Amino acid sequence: MSEEMAKYDSSLPFVLFDRLDDDLIIKELEGRLPGVLTYHFNQDGQELWGLSKSGVDECSNELAKKGEVIRELECNFVDKDDEALFTVKAGRYAISKDGKEVLLDTKLGFKRQSKKTKYGKENSFWFEQGSIKACRNAASRLIPASIKAGVIEYAKAQGKVKEVKKEEGHEPSKKQNGNAPPPEGAISDPQRKRFWAIAKGAGKSDDEIKAYLKSLGIEHTKDIPKAKYDEVCKWAEFGDREPGDEENAQ
Repeated sequence: MSEEMAKYDSSLPFVLFDRLDDDLIIKELEGRLPGVLTYHFNQDGQELWGLSKSGVDECSNELAKKGEVIRELECNFVDKDDEALFTVKAGRYAISKDGKEVLLDTKLGFKRQSKKTKYGKENSFWFEQGSIKACRNAASRLIPASIKAGVIEYAKAQGKVKEVKKEEGHEPSKKQNGNAPPPEGAISDPQRKRFWAIAKGAGKSDDEIKAYLKSLGIEHTKDIPKAKYDEVCKWAEFGDREPGDEENAQ
């Protein structure tokens, strides 16, 4: 990513750019070479520019023309249930005319990669995306700002810029009568709100609600099946007690 972006507090541009790189990496793996070198994002009147994975590769090519190459030296990852943590070590070498190499600098690149897509589905490319983006991050730290700026200007001139909007990377909703329909077989939005109202009225915390739903194999209230609606509402109001327990205890 372009170093000029570091001065902005919001992480939104980084998140959006990273999601778009997921798509570009898949296109490269499938042999459909993407033509996007740079991302452009307008945040409150500020022009933000970031390099895509292909843009970082282009920077490395420009650096090679000056007699310096970037080599990926190590790649490691820690496999966690729903994500993986990647670490890549890269080095920048000066190459003399007789072919001798001198190591000038090394940097680490890191990437936390989800094993699910931005739509919550299983991501079969998580390993490739995580490792490639960690390589991208390591290489980016070794590339001089002047070369990054040159590639961004080249991308502008050649029309290889992806304009990014805030809604980029989010699942498009299929609207009907102005409201997104619930998943097939799931409760309606008014039913979901009623469940929350009952649970909150009974003093249930968000963590309690999430833990209970997960025990039923339900990730989100919008996924509650209609067949289980009465059951979850009963839990929301009474917990593990049966209705009438308090009266019977008196």
